[in-house]
Amino acid sequence: MSKQAVHQQLNRQIKQEKVQHHLLKAVDEIRVKHPTMAIRYLYYMIKPDHQQMMG
Repeated sequence: MSKQAVHQQLNRQIKQEKVQHHLLKAVDEIRVKHPTMAIRYLYYMIKPDHQQMMG
């Protein structure tokens, strides 16, 4: 594995962790206001704001 490939992989991983952190923060904020909201509705509330796919 080249140095360039290692740095590209690290950059992708850092970017993905930032997106996940942002999504978790958004989910926590919504859960405070709507603790019984179904996951499907939560997904559709967040998905338009984020272009990243989430599982």
